[in-house]
Amino acid sequence: MHTKAMHLPGQSLSLLAAHAHAAGCVEEWRQYAEEAADEAVAQGDTARAIDLLQAIVAKADEDAVGRLAKKLSDVALRVFRPDVHLTLEKVLEDRPLPPAVHGTIRLALGMLLVRVAGRLEQGRAAVERAVAELADRPELAARGINLLALPFDGLTPLSWHEQWMRRAREVHSGLTDPELRLTLTGDRVATASHIGDGSAWAEFEAMPDTAPSVAERVQLARLWCNLADAQSWSGHLDRTERLVAEGLRRASEAGALYPKGLIEGTEVRLAWFRGKWDGLAEATEDVRTRHPALGAIVMETSLVLGGLAAVRGEFAAARRHLADASAHRPGEGPIPVVLCAASVLIGVHLSTDDVAAACEAADVAVDAARRKGVWVWAASLVPAAAEAYTRADRWHDADAFVEEFARGIEDRDAPLAVAALHAGRAVLTSARAKHLAAATLFDTAADAYAELPMPYLAAGMRERAARCRLEAGQGGATAALSEAAAAYVQLGATRDAGRCHHVLREHGAWAPSQRGRRGYGRELSPREREVAEMLAEGRTNRQIADGLFLSPRTVEQHVAKVLRKLGARSRTDVARKLPSVPSP
Repeated sequence: MHTKAMHLPGQSLSLLAAHAHAAGCVEEWRQYAEEAADEAVAQGDTARAIDLLQAIVAKADEDAVGRLAKKLSDVALRVFRPDVHLTLEKVLEDRPLPPAVHGTIRLALGMLLVRVAGRLEQGRAAVERAVAELADRPELAARGINLLALPFDGLTPLSWHEQWMRRAREVHSGLTDPELRLTLTGDRVATASHIGDGSAWAEFEAMPDTAPSVAERVQLARLWCNLADAQSWSGHLDRTERLVAEGLRRASEAGALYPKGLIEGTEVRLAWFRGKWDGLAEATEDVRTRHPALGAIVMETSLVLGGLAAVRGEFAAARRHLADASAHRPGEGPIPVVLCAASVLIGVHLSTDDVAAACEAADVAVDAARRKGVWVWAASLVPAAAEAYTRADRWHDADAFVEEFARGIEDRDAPLAVAALHAGRAVLTSARAKHLAAATLFDTAADAYAELPMPYLAAGMRERAARCRLEAGQGGATAALSEAAAAYVQLGATRDAGRCHHVLREHGAWAPSQRGRRGYGRELSPREREVAEMLAEGRTNRQIADGLFLSPRTVEQHVAKVLRKLGARSRTDVARKLPSVPSP
């Protein structure tokens, strides 16, 4: 009967398992349930497989529990299910098992815990202990060794992970399981790419892009997803776009839901980097809503939402989102995300002239970057920290960090880090009032950011270059500043465009009245439209004035015209009325 059951469809096997369980036939129930789980895995139905395996692992005998726990964790690693690690913890607590079996289950538990917010170090400790317990099971131990080699999360120094990287290379040649060999190879390639090793991309391109088994296809999907993340932080954004599209397809086809969630996070961050902001906040919220238990995805989407809020001048919202991205707690998240979130937070504090808070955020992030030792990940932090430190007259800290970063990215394949170094040095030069030299460095940084492309950062560097030339009295500066303002407008960065227009007005080089003088009748003028949109977002007059660089009195006049033209009874009525108004 058992042999015949092997050929039944998965749903039929599940039904047989249910009947056997109801009849009290425990051994048959276990057999059918495990076979049904295997069938579900082959079909990509990971949720059903996990439900079946969890039911039998809790009641498995000593000979089977380790094997079933490994099978459960292998499936669970494709999709995050918090209840799986609770099941494994209970098995470890309740069952007196041999060390090797304990090690197998402890390894499975640790590999899941490292994904749970706040339990990273507990998970790594479980894996390290499991590796020691699995000395006579090298292929299982290799999985733990490989996990400990991954440096992305927490403040454990890169040098510690490198010890495990060497052990992973040593054990690789002795592995016979093709899935495990592919896992170690893929993680080695992605990790090398993350730390700026240019040979990683060549090795990836030489790898086969097909695999015979479902398990190997899952590992290929993981590789594409992890490599997309690595290439995005290095600044190879065109490569990232290709990896994201293909990685999403592969992860979906293989039923690898956890990698799919991760690459969706990379996808929205890539759109943020590249200035593709239309509808991005909604798309990012959707990703986070679908993966509420995945700490890494919550943090990455919080970074994007925080960055978008900061551009809009919604600083309270930005601070909340950046806190969710662990900007204040670098030990609790993926370090590239944490350092980037810290850089945005520093900018928020500087925008409100809170230099002390900016320096406090910079101190936490700079310390994290130094402790981690992967300098490629500090790219966004460098110009932000340099700005905070120079505005606080902490010249030694500013100079030391920028030059430490420069040494850390030598010979690294990381164009974003190169652009950031130009930007950091430009900030230092500008702070010393060497305006023309700083302008040249800002232009170099702008070109580097534009090449990636990261248009918002490029526009910021163009603005800084133009303002340096204005300080120096050099001709052509107002035209360059107007170009920066136009770039901001195209991105939807209204507040930044307003800042540029404010400076241009001070120099008599810009007047919005060219269009404003024409009669708009009952239609909103472009400026009134901006005010209306900010009213619809719930902004106060003071916030609107700050965001558009207008006087409070001017904002009052615009608000009155908006209410009259829209027929709105109150400020809160604007959001309902605004969509029916045609854009000018």
